[in-house]
Amino acid sequence: MNYLPILSHGSVVPERETGWKDSLPASLKRRDPRIWQLAYVASKRALDSAGKASKSIVCGTALGALDETRGYLDGVFKDGFGSPRHFIASVHNSMAGKLALEFKIDGPNLTVCEGQNTLASSIVTASLLSPEECPVLVVIVDENIALMQQVLPYLSNDCRAYLAEGWDEAAVALVLDAPAPRKEPCIAAVGPSAAGNGNPMEACAALAAGAGMDPRTLSPLDETSDSFLKPALCVDAWLRNRHTGEFGAGSYSPSARAAALVSLCL
Repeated sequence: MNYLPILSHGSVVPERETGWKDSLPASLKRRDPRIWQLAYVASKRALDSAGKASKSIVCGTALGALDETRGYLDGVFKDGFGSPRHFIASVHNSMAGKLALEFKIDGPNLTVCEGQNTLASSIVTASLLSPEECPVLVVIVDENIALMQQVLPYLSNDCRAYLAEGWDEAAVALVLDAPAPRKEPCIAAVGPSAAGNGNPMEACAALAAGAGMDPRTLSPLDETSDSFLKPALCVDAWLRNRHTGEFGAGSYSPSARAAALVSLCL
């Protein structure tokens, strides 16, 4: 695995922090989508303490700006056409573009959408950048809107199983340096990889063993695979609580039938 040194991290979990919007510039409060606001605050917290300016950005999101997508479709069904503003914001990679403009990041700008495996895929993507393109800002973000619970009963069985497990809302940002020999704190990822016999826990354990990790360090899969953000929230909790040691966050995407693993060394 390519280990990336962690220079800093920041996060926003609205459920535990009601005043998170206080640090938003007035212009972002007025007109920007809520998911962009989440990503901005988490990124600013990470960048302010990084000690280095980021040169690249990797933004990971499973479903993107849901509320903006809802707003666009509301316009289509009501008036026959949707708002161009809603449309622009609903495009997944527009959020990474906005963050790059706000923080003057002029290097590679990438968006990763990999369901429950989004964090692992984003870390792997960041590890492929050249040293000249680092540090890299990695932002994992998704939102929850009431409409999803309203439409859930009308979706197919597969979609209901995919979406019904749990729905966290948060943004987690990491500023990562160029790949280097393992030195704490650092992070790496393997996968996503086909889940073999269909047992996701066994697949994650196999990934851990192949990476030289003790599978017993894995977070229980039922804590990390039941929402898009759980792996990122596990990493955030380990960093915030200043744990030491080696940790593994396994994830599994039912739609891709693939497992992934994030390794964190603190």
